[in-house]
Formats: sequence, structure tokens, C-alpha cells
Amino acid sequence: MTDNMIQVKIALLRSGWPSVEAWARAKSFVPVTVRRVVNLWWHKDRAPLGGISRQIISALRKEIESHD
Repeated sequence: MTDNMIQVKIALLRSGWPSVEAWARAKSFVPVTVRRVVNLWWHKDRAPLGGISRQIISALRKEIESHD
């Protein structure tokens, strides 16, 4: 597990989600895709170019920021 995934997992746990996979399924994302997108895009300054990647990063940031 990468540092990005660990940070996202901790943030989702604090938001009440039992796992990244549970969050992904609840939001109708494929869990493997969420892991790949987080590993590639989580700490980059620019938004992903792909539509699904952009949706995943946006939804994750909203989820995490709403519970901070």
C-alpha cells in the first residue's frame, strides 16, 4: 500500500467509512480503479484528464473535506 492510499484510507476511516472499497462501491466506482487513481493523482496539483479519474478524485476530496 502506498503512502497516498494510507492517507486516503485514514481520512475515509475518520469520515466513517470502513474501507476505501466500501466507499468506492457506495459511490458506484470500481475499487481497483479508485486505488489506481489515488496512487497516480492524489498529491498532484492538477486535476486528472480522464473523466472517471476526475470524478473519483473530486468525490474523494469532497468526502474528506466535508468531515474535516
